[in-house]
Amino acid sequence: MRNWSMVVALAALVSLSACDKLQGVVNSGKSNGSDAIAAAQQRTEDVGKTDPLLENPQVGDLYAAKLSAISAIGFSDARSNNTDEEVFGLLKVVEVKADSVVVITENSGWPNARGARNDLRGDLKDIGWDEEERIILKRQELPALMANGDIIETRRL
Repeated sequence: MRNWSMVVALAALVSLSACDKLQGVVNSGKSNGSDAIAAAQQRTEDVGKTDPLLENPQVGDLYAAKLSAISAIGFSDARSNNTDEEVFGLLKVVEVKADSVVVITENSGWPNARGARNDLRGDLKDIGWDEEERIILKRQELPALMANGDIIETRRL
């Protein structure tokens, strides 16, 4: 009988220990859940924030952007002639008005946002500009263009 009670006592200790560990897992899951909620709330708040360069645009400002969403000109891959792909590149502010900005696009583009970001952060010596197409963007729409990913990043020289 004494052995049986020892087995029960050991089983109870193991169960309590397991419950402690389980509670730790549950609690860590709760903190991860609340961290995830906090991160989502931060992203939501960030969408409402605008870039200072978009709030006060100046001639010469550069935007890494999804050119295929902003430009009326079709872009194509020289290898496949596919014009349906997303194309990323630079926009350059050439005129600022009270309610709008006028931008031009670079002559080439990238199949991903990283290429446009790299161009924006680079020395710009190899960038050619399409002076023919002048795109008018309403100043009040600039934050929305950034929030939805059409404008990715900005730079003032």
